[in-house]
Amino acid sequence: MTSENGSSILAFDVGGTNTRMAVFSSHLSIVEADSVATRDLDINGTPQTSIVAHLARWASERPDLHISGVSIGAAYNARQNVVIASAPLLGATAPDRWDMEGALTSRWPQSAWSVLNDLTAAGLGVLHRTSERTHDVLVITLSSGVAARLIRRNGPVVAVDDRWGIAGDVGHLPARFSLNGSSFALPCDCGGVGHLASYISGRGFERVLAQFDSGTTSLESFVGRLNRGDVIAERLLRASIAPLFEFLEIAVTLLPDVDIALIGGFHAALSDHIIRILQELSEKSGPYLLANDDDWLTRRLIPVEPTGNELLGAALYASRSELREELHRW
Repeated sequence: MTSENGSSILAFDVGGTNTRMAVFSSHLSIVEADSVATRDLDINGTPQTSIVAHLARWASERPDLHISGVSIGAAYNARQNVVIASAPLLGATAPDRWDMEGALTSRWPQSAWSVLNDLTAAGLGVLHRTSERTHDVLVITLSSGVAARLIRRNGPVVAVDDRWGIAGDVGHLPARFSLNGSSFALPCDCGGVGHLASYISGRGFERVLAQFDSGTTSLESFVGRLNRGDVIAERLLRASIAPLFEFLEIAVTLLPDVDIALIGGFHAALSDHIIRILQELSEKSGPYLLANDDDWLTRRLIPVEPTGNELLGAALYASRSELREELHRW
């Protein structure tokens, strides 16, 4: 697949941890890339104006590129093309509605800007990278937050709510967390308590470690302990994955014919252990009748590069007009 008019594309991914940029060739291969910690963006007024200024500066430094796609790690009303409920990314003073696409166009009108939710962008990237498959895909990101997106290959199409224009914010669903026979409810970035993202997101798992394993200094050291067979580390990760497994049991019950792709930075750091524990749990429990097969879950999990899908999806979305017009027409 190539871009619609044979032009190179500028793509951005604004996340809770990093803001990334990539230049894609007309054949959708990366020819240039850059990244900055989102928290290190120069604050000039508000977080949103700082993000716009930084992305516009990156674009202005590449004046020959006139197509720009942006993946944003916040709830995005795809019906009205505005960012909503962006406090986890932009802070408590974030506006209820933010026309990011309009702000970028005003700041750097030399480029045609297109904005979409980061998981929708990631789903498009996963579809592109798994084009040989035929099943629809449930993409689940385990990153600074947790979310899911069902992508129909025939289109592709993503269903969103008619009024709010969103879908798949499963990280804010209630979840059960049990450790050593006792139940606990930890806070979520949204201000709630006891959500799926409270345990199996990057930030949530940091809180799990802070409360139950204060001796761990970093995720890297925790992975090292897992690799050495540390019993306490194994128990903590298994307790955090259990709510994700319960969600997957429900998802497969409702969507028995889909592939499942796990992506995101947190998953990338722990992927071998997450898949191993999910497989062990699935051998003991599962949806009605399907659980007769020990591989009812693992045969649905498809291997896919866990990172970079958002940038690729943003480039695809920005460069293909029919995709922008049809993506949310379920």
